[in-house]
Amino acid sequence: MRRICVDMDEVMADTLAEHLRRADFLIDGQPCNLEKFAGQGLLYAAPHNLAVTGFARMENWFAVKRYFSPMA
Repeated sequence: MRRICVDMDEVMADTLAEHLRRADFLIDGQPCNLEKFAGQGLLYAAPHNLAVTGFARMENWFAVKRYFSPMA
């Protein structure tokens, strides 16, 4: 399995949504992307990141919904 880390600055520079650089949350399965993110990183669980710690782990989209429900 090949891991792909995205240069978030490069991706955001290529989008019209430049305001996303200042987002509050990023849900991603690649820890390297979350490490570069200034906001709160939420790790979407996948087989390649089972041993990763340091981020709130989201097992599925229902977990993401539960995570954000108290904020509503």
